[in-house]
Amino acid sequence: MRKGVSDLHRRSKVSHAANERYLDHLAAASIADTLHETASEICKRIRKDGKRHRALNPWNPDDYQTFQFLAQGEHQLNGFINKQLREALYGNSKDAAERKKQSEQATRRIRLLQAHGLLRSLWIWQHEKLARKTRDLRIVVLKTRKFFCRISVCSVVTV
Repeated sequence: MRKGVSDLHRRSKVSHAANERYLDHLAAASIADTLHETASEICKRIRKDGKRHRALNPWNPDDYQTFQFLAQGEHQLNGFINKQLREALYGNSKDAAERKKQSEQATRRIRLLQAHGLLRSLWIWQHEKLARKTRDLRIVVLKTRKFFCRISVCSVVTV
């Protein structure tokens, strides 16, 4: 699509349609299970292909930051790459050695999410795409985190 003024109306329609698809996707996450049923799978250590993987704790700041990244709508269609996760978790570092270390940490985080079945690899593009069960889980985690934060703030204020 051209970037001129003459295509502004068409660009508006395309953008509106993309926003509608995104909102429909968020609205489709009707969760009938309890919090325990939804999050219990990832809150347990697992063994896959002879390797042990730690449990995820969605309310831990590090894992919560990862879930915030996964909740962004831009990763729904095409997935994401290691660099995007690295920049979201650690920022954009100028030092090459620091970037390499952060990239390795992001790779380990991706492997952990894959082991729990939250991501699947698209080897053709070297992208990671969200699995179906991730949609409901990330919404539950984000909503309950806000709820728990309100409770903890209220309990500090009332004490």
